[in-house]
Amino acid sequence: MGGNDNNDGSSEGGCHGCIKRLVRRYCNAVVNNSVKGMVIGILVALFIAAIALVAYPIEVDTGGSSLTPRNSRVGRLQDALFVGEEETVFNPGPGVTATFPAQQLLSSDELILMLWDSSENNVLTDNGIDFLRKIEQEIVQHQDYDSVCYQSTNGTCLPPDSLLQYLYAEPNPGCATFNPNGLNTVRPRAIDDVLLSLIDPDAAPIYCQPNNGSGCFASCLEPTENFINAAVSPGFGYEGDDKDPGDVPNLDSYTTKLIIRFGLPLPGFTSPRDRADEQEKKIDDFIESFSSVLSDNRDVSGKPALRYSAAVLNDEHISSIIFGDSVLITASIVVVFLYMWFHLQSAFLAGFGMLHIILSFPMAYLIVQITTDMGGTGLLTFMTLFIILGIGADDVFIFVDAWKQSEFAVERPSTDERSGPEYNDWLQRRLDWAYRRSAKAMIITSATTSAAFILNLTSSIPAIQLFGLVTAIMVIANYVLVVTYYPCVTLVWERYIKFRSCCCKNAVSPCRSGKKESEDYVGPSRGKVTLPNASGDGGEDAASAKQPRQSRTDIQNYRPLERFFHNWYSINVYEKVSGGTLERGGCHHHGKEKKKSRKKKKTVKGQGVPVQNKFCAPCAARLFKQYLLPRTSLRCLFFLHLLLVLPLFFFLFLLFHLVVVVV
Repeated sequence: MGGNDNNDGSSEGGCHGCIKRLVRRYCNAVVNNSVKGMVIGILVALFIAAIALVAYPIEVDTGGSSLTPRNSRVGRLQDALFVGEEETVFNPGPGVTATFPAQQLLSSDELILMLWDSSENNVLTDNGIDFLRKIEQEIVQHQDYDSVCYQSTNGTCLPPDSLLQYLYAEPNPGCATFNPNGLNTVRPRAIDDVLLSLIDPDAAPIYCQPNNGSGCFASCLEPTENFINAAVSPGFGYEGDDKDPGDVPNLDSYTTKLIIRFGLPLPGFTSPRDRADEQEKKIDDFIESFSSVLSDNRDVSGKPALRYSAAVLNDEHISSIIFGDSVLITASIVVVFLYMWFHLQSAFLAGFGMLHIILSFPMAYLIVQITTDMGGTGLLTFMTLFIILGIGADDVFIFVDAWKQSEFAVERPSTDERSGPEYNDWLQRRLDWAYRRSAKAMIITSATTSAAFILNLTSSIPAIQLFGLVTAIMVIANYVLVVTYYPCVTLVWERYIKFRSCCCKNAVSPCRSGKKESEDYVGPSRGKVTLPNASGDGGEDAASAKQPRQSRTDIQNYRPLERFFHNWYSINVYEKVSGGTLERGGCHHHGKEKKKSRKKKKTVKGQGVPVQNKFCAPCAARLFKQYLLPRTSLRCLFFLHLLLVLPLFFFLFLLFHLVVVVV
């Protein structure tokens, strides 16, 4: 074993031999410069993360456009609107002098208020209309409203788009008509009369502009069909497109909408592009000032439910959701870190492992921003953190377990000193063995996982495309970190942390157990390792090394997860397949006295293999591999596990679905 380990691969040709030589050189560099490599790895990862967050600040798409399929009609209209805004007065081309209207004549942001009854009861009642009017007046009568409102050419604020402008219309002097400006303090007509006059094609026009000497009906307004449809619920009005004699219209609606518009450029600005951020902030601040008023009236007893929407309020709502998710992500990080600490038995390994897992997100984010034109970040992108926690922790477990196994798979040095060329050579051979063993497994799982996520690019929904691309790159970034930076962390732990975790009588190994261990053991190591002395004279240390390892049957020296598989899982699987009976504990094969039993030996059916009533899991595993496994149908074992696992996943899926529905 030692000769094979010392082979530097110089005689091997081809790509495979070249890779082996590169791995050995890298392992040698890590062993000789572990602290420097760890520090450099951390600084490089942090530097990349800083560049990502400074050069490309995270901007979450709260408008919902990233969730709209690009090949749909709505998606194409959104793209057309975006291009139109970029190529018009908001972003004129080179040499083009843009002309802008007077103050506040260009419609900008909107605040949408909506009354809604969950039981589909009519909201166009005195109670519902008065409630909506009260909220509207609180906004439009604010002292700063005139400086941000959407104005007409005569410099007055236009009324919000809703049925209220007709319900609270002012009478035109000297005419039997009404001006739909919504400025009346009372409703001059009954609600149903107003609604009927808006939808009845045979009704005489009564909503007109004030008489300026050209007659009472010179400038009359008829609400468009789109306006009516946007202000009421489906089923409102006459059935069908035309009114038939005797038809009675449905004047009930379980919802109605009010839109308050804001105009640009604001006073003190020459155009919508003049300090656009400042203008947008002034409008946003005005809308946000009513956030508490709107939230207090969301669900008032005896009133219809009030719902509202605006870009700034949506941002605020999404930010609160992201903050809540960040708490969950933080909780997930803590839970995964604690389990890594529990499994690895080292806060040092768990902490630096969690660090590179988290840093893989900004690294992937930077690559996506540089190589694509995605712009903002979709809501689904933050879900990638939950995914990488599991994948990253799994890679750390694979590498660290391989490193611990290498202690028994690679021949030990002839000295008990933890320094010097011979000890460094042993660490290099261990790292080479662990690196090649773990890197192959991790590259297969990382590549397949990354390929699965990158297939999301075939979706027509940008948020899903971005989610798949970021996750795919993040999995690869995590793999690169775990095979470049994390070996340095492991070597630092092995050299400087592992043997200083407590006061030890023997500085060669941790002091968790005083039991001696032999070199032929390939199971978990939790006791002292006694190495042969440097002279090789076979003294007390050598004699101790030849003693059988008692900790092999001392199950308490195993880690909890290993005890579970040793004491329960492997034995139950063996009993189910073989029909034999195993007792949890040690056996006479490993130094424990065999208890007398009057029971006869059992035999595996059809195999002629004696099964002891009491022997340990290593014996069971050897018996299972030697006699039973070659003769047992693996398909039976596969379906046995399938029958156990599938109901569990189905139950978890139903539980998750129930939680989502309830929330």
